[in-house]
Amino acid sequence: MIDIGNINSVSDIENPNKYSPDLLDDYFLVSKSILIYYLPEHDLKVQNMGNEFLKTSLFESRSFNLHMIGHRQRSGYYSRVIKIKKPLIYDLALHYGENFVNIHTKILKELSKKDGKGIVLLHGIPGSGKLIFIFI
Repeated sequence: MIDIGNINSVSDIENPNKYSPDLLDDYFLVSKSILIYYLPEHDLKVQNMGNEFLKTSLFESRSFNLHMIGHRQRSGYYSRVIKIKKPLIYDLALHYGENFVNIHTKILKELSKKDGKGIVLLHGIPGSGKLIFIFI
């Protein structure tokens, strides 16, 4: 018996395997859990089925809202919310080079310190991917 739980239709997903959507307008039916109940003599068959399920993974896009405050000379201060999508990077070394993996580890370590400042200043030429690490 297979119990597929928590099924939702989701459009904001990362689709690395380029699957076709289940519904119109690029919506996918996504489950966060699949339970398989089986008899012990079917171990190998169920293990193979589980491996096939894992190959069909989709990932929900991770995003956050950036709240900005601006100022207009005539009307004063205003606020604006910008939704920013966190990119999904499979291989950090491939995109940023082998040397950057150690720097990335150091940034994560500094940002996770309890009494840390939480600020990282990245600099470089335009288009070099600095923005991606603000989300960590």
